[in-house]
Amino acid sequence: MRNLSLTVVQLPIELIIERRGNARTHSRKQIAKLASAIRTFGFVVPCLVDQEHVLVAGHARVQAARLEGLSHVPVIFLDHLSPEQIRALVLADNRMSELGGFDKELLAKEFAALVELLPMPEIIATGYELEEIELLQDVAGSRSKQDDAFPIPAIDRSKPPITQAGDC
Repeated sequence: MRNLSLTVVQLPIELIIERRGNARTHSRKQIAKLASAIRTFGFVVPCLVDQEHVLVAGHARVQAARLEGLSHVPVIFLDHLSPEQIRALVLADNRMSELGGFDKELLAKEFAALVELLPMPEIIATGYELEEIELLQDVAGSRSKQDDAFPIPAIDRSKPPITQAGDC
């Protein structure tokens, strides 16, 4: 593994080139949600670009920044990768984000706290719909009432899940 020294720089948005053949798609609704998050929290996650300013990661963030009328976005130049490695990183970056999940109980607790602490526009800037947040709160409320009667066993996430015919 290389010891990299990566620097974030502000790059004029008009110099950024979207990668042709990018397999990842983004809906208008997702771009609007990202624009809301940028407006609320700032542009806090840098994009990745190659030496020719072609996007490696951050296509949706750049589209949202354009929607917000930003003139510059934070980027990290990847000058240590070959063109082939960059192509592989594009796929890996998009895929890795899909592989994660959420602990719904912890997510519900986090939203319960945020509802008490933040104004609603900042909560909605998380990308969650109000209906999703309410559903999480309902699930957490009913689960806490049932915890004593129906304890949920701990899940060993260090091993892959195994199912058998008839489990569902």
